[in-house]
Amino acid sequence: MEENNRTASGPGTETATISLGMGAAVQVDNYVDTITDSIDGTIAIVKDSYDDLIESIEEQIDAMEYRLERKREKLNRAFIAMEDAVSKSQAQAGWLSSI
Repeated sequence: MEENNRTASGPGTETATISLGMGAAVQVDNYVDTITDSIDGTIAIVKDSYDDLIESIEEQIDAMEYRLERKREKLNRAFIAMEDAVSKSQAQAGWLSSI
């Protein structure tokens, strides 16, 4: 706790020291200010950290979705090629059986 000491003296007076400290309400107010400061308060720092984490996860999701779409397209092309090959094989089998 921060204290302010004051000494009063003069001719015909008693010397006294009075200690003034911060009251509990002032301490709580200062603590709340350090937590809730919108620029460098604890809550702002934690919020910024979570915002950065969310942004990073969103970028990872975008990258995964991109790779997934490329994989889907590749598998789709392979399936179409396989279907085409099966169709040609069936046509050849039909032609061979007619000979």
